[in-house]
Amino acid sequence: MPNDVIPMSDGSVPHRSIFTPIEIVQLDRRVTRLEVVTESISARLDEQKVEFRDFRAEMNARFDKVDDRFEKLDTKVDDRFGKLDTKIDDRFVKLDTKIDDRFAKLDEKIEKLGARVNDRFEKLEAKFEDRFVKMEAKFEDRFAKMEAKFEDRFEKLELRFDAKFDRVDARFEEVRISARSDFHLLFGSLIASALGLAGMMAKGFGWF
Repeated sequence: MPNDVIPMSDGSVPHRSIFTPIEIVQLDRRVTRLEVVTESISARLDEQKVEFRDFRAEMNARFDKVDDRFEKLDTKVDDRFGKLDTKIDDRFVKLDTKIDDRFAKLDEKIEKLGARVNDRFEKLEAKFEDRFVKMEAKFEDRFAKMEAKFEDRFEKLELRFDAKFDRVDARFEEVRISARSDFHLLFGSLIASALGLAGMMAKGFGWF
């Protein structure tokens, strides 16, 4: 995994972000805190509901025990508890409505944040594509110029080497010609010396 990619709290790996890793960690912590707060609120509501149900069951048991003694007050008590139940139910309905409204707003904010993040990722990808295309064009232009320079230099070197090799060939040809002429002279002088020596030997021996 790249160093600039930070895993989220649910274990998923996001796209490469334009935010710094610290900003991503801060956003992740904020979302985690919101999740913890919502979980604590739902837990408190469940506890209050359980407590209210226990309270109601206990009150009904008590009123059942004293039902014979308070028959006259039964209607009034039932009416009052009915009103209390209605008020509590209304409060719970309002609280549920508020919680649903807050969750809806939170979902809307998360969707907007996701849309912004996706938009920024798309813009960042477009920028990177544009930059890579420009860099590729620059590198191709530079490589083309370097190839042209190297070809020009190689052609000049080739011309220089050809000229030098032509000079060396000319010098070797001159040496070969001079060596041939020297060989002819040397061979002629050897023949002349041999003939002169043979004449001297023939004269010494009285052959002629």
